Amino acid sequence: MIQKTRHEKQQLGQFFTPPALAGAIWELVALFQSEGRSRQPAVTGPILEPSVGQGVFLTEGLRRGLSADAMWGVDVDPALQETWDRLSTAHPGLTLLAADALCPHPELDRNFEVVIGNPPYGSEGLYGLRDPDSPGSRALAAALETYTIYRQDGRRKRLRELATFPIECLFMERCVQLCAPGGWIALILPEGLLTNRRLQHVRNWVAERCALRAVLSLPANVFRTEKASARTVLLLLHKEGRSGTTFMDRAGQAADLEGMVERAAAFLMDRPCEPAVLVPADRLQDERWDPSYWSPEHAAPLLALGDRLETRPLGEFLSFITYGPVVTGRRPEADPGDVWLLNQGELGVSGIDLTNARRVAAGSIFDPARSRPRPGDLLFARSGVGSLGKGRMAVLTEPLRANVGCFVDILRFEGLDPYFAWLFLASRFGQGQIRRLINGVATPNLSFDEIRALRVPLLSAARQGELGRRYMEAVLPLHRAYLAMDPGDPARAKAKEAAAAAMRQAVAQCEASLSSAD
Repeated sequence: MIQKTRHEKQQLGQFFTPPALAGAIWELVALFQSEGRSRQPAVTGPILEPSVGQGVFLTEGLRRGLSADAMWGVDVDPALQETWDRLSTAHPGLTLLAADALCPHPELDRNFEVVIGNPPYGSEGLYGLRDPDSPGSRALAAALETYTIYRQDGRRKRLRELATFPIECLFMERCVQLCAPGGWIALILPEGLLTNRRLQHVRNWVAERCALRAVLSLPANVFRTEKASARTVLLLLHKEGRSGTTFMDRAGQAADLEGMVERAAAFLMDRPCEPAVLVPADRLQDERWDPSYWSPEHAAPLLALGDRLETRPLGEFLSFITYGPVVTGRRPEADPGDVWLLNQGELGVSGIDLTNARRVAAGSIFDPARSRPRPGDLLFARSGVGSLGKGRMAVLTEPLRANVGCFVDILRFEGLDPYFAWLFLASRFGQGQIRRLINGVATPNLSFDEIRALRVPLLSAARQGELGRRYMEAVLPLHRAYLAMDPGDPARAKAKEAAAAAMRQAVAQCEASLSSAD
């Protein structure tokens, strides 16, 4: 058998599923089919694994009593033929096709009761569309003309654009095409498909055609034998099924797969299933689908606030947003200039702290005009567990000859008091939203789209000003007092903590005021 390198497998998006995981997924399919009554799949119609690889899902289905005569597998990789020969010898009824599942095939001209598997993702599988002269590309291009999942706002992508479109999205549409009405689709997919705001139209497309019954975050080490680090989820869909409540759960370790199956069974039998999360389908409209996003720890504060106050996206109040210059291969000059460089470390709990800040030359590559902050700008750490994850941000309170680093965003508002915005985003209402967005992502980072999507309560200018003045009156004097002290003064640390405590108190008062608002 031809042995492929890890890079060649990555090009095909090919990371084979561990048998234990495939078995757990079959049990989940059986539980949802039977509404919790059985873990043994009862499938009488045909079954398809559209990117069959080594046939793990088919093999695990056979172990659970399903008929080989009902099973089809398709894969584009010819190097798998030896494995398929062994499978076919052991189970003569299997139908294994060396073909591209995204394209029409006479053997696939049927409705499948279950479509199950681990389609390719994170791959270069569609790059061939950039060479339209090859026969394979022509066939794939012709097939994709009939697809609609990639069309955003009705616009059709050109083939060169489609060449970089996530291949797993196209496999999702193909699975929906091939699944029978009332049938089930169970796919392992990258978590980014459920979290990326730019793929919201893909999620909406799926929701229009299928009921989202379960979303399960899989253990981070589930593909460790493949040396793959992508975070993955299981998506369980019921084609043309009735939308209701979506079961969401997370398995921290591979050993927790059984626990996840048990919690799903409890949910289906109307028994307690904590820490799983149950999300009404209507709340998923135009939203992310990852379980971490819907964790009550992060979601509950804003949902409770929204029951009392109207909220609006932060983007409606942003008149300007940018980040600092991205400079590769160079560090700020050893000889300081006269422009302060504000990186994430300069965003203290109670305000901007220049104690350890560098200075750069005016007009240098580190001082572009576009990213010079103004008084009233909110400087927002947009990346990293120790910065974004800890809520680092600060309003520039007075004129300062400065620029921001590449991991700091400048947020400039119109119709929103910046000090109120700071207190709100530092509160549990704001931090819950931020942690919803960054939770589960390998490198915590917020895009401009995600920042714009953060929601703030719609308050009068007078009410915003009243809340924002708590910073100016109670925190800023203490912040300035400790900054005026010599860095070597032993009392400075205590004064700094006093300013931080005052800030925490101001945030708590803002939370209490919003919590009691009608």
